Amino acid sequence: MGWYQDSGLDFTIFRPGLIQDGPETQLITHTPDFRKIPKSEFDINRTTFARAAVDALFNGAFHNQNVSVSNGAPLSGR
Repeated sequence: MGWYQDSGLDFTIFRPGLIQDGPETQLITHTPDFRKIPKSEFDINRTTFARAAVDALFNGAFHNQNVSVSNGAPLSGR
């Protein structure tokens, strides 16, 4: 990870679990070690993951971070 941190370029690295269909959920972020994500959180809805990517691209979320993303509680009304 050091070479792009030292490059001066903006970056966000996502390490998702298994991207799948299913109910949309809240997003949870973890340390870069995806192996620590509990099995109950590992599968992530593709729309949930897309929301995180759009938030990073257009709103600066997760700026210069390397994060694992996984699912949380289902969103109500979806």
